Amino acid sequence: MSKDLKKMLEQKLQQNTQRHALAAQDANFEEGKEHILIPVDKIDPNPYQPRRIFPQQELDQLAQSISELGLLEPILVRKIDDRYQIAAGERRWRAHKQLHKHTIEALVTSISDSDMAVFALAENVDREDLSDYEIGLALKQIENAFPTKKNWPSRWV
Repeated sequence: MSKDLKKMLEQKLQQNTQRHALAAQDANFEEGKEHILIPVDKIDPNPYQPRRIFPQQELDQLAQSISELGLLEPILVRKIDDRYQIAAGERRWRAHKQLHKHTIEALVTSISDSDMAVFALAENVDREDLSDYEIGLALKQIENAFPTKKNWPSRWV
């Protein structure tokens, strides 16, 4: 039986090696972003966050997932003086705080206020628990803060 197991493992190893050799080896690098660990307590939420309610049960589930598997996707932040503001990933940041983690993996980028507002809405609009009311409030906030399309990011116009 051990010979069969050894043969099976050797075949699996060969198959995995071949799949790896044939896999795309492109690095997904986004110019202008810095990938770092940031102290959780140096981060502020997105001032344009459309989500008003963060259900505790969902945060608990996310925190459990992060505890078991680690953070699968870094948060996106911008630097403001000696602090950071979240552009995307507030639920992940809240889960880290809940877990009493000291740092969180983040991509630091330059992003305008209008990009922050639109990006936050775009990230949250597909979530089931974001209400129509929250979406409406966010759209109104964006329209009030950035009344002309000249201030909107070109990819959104």
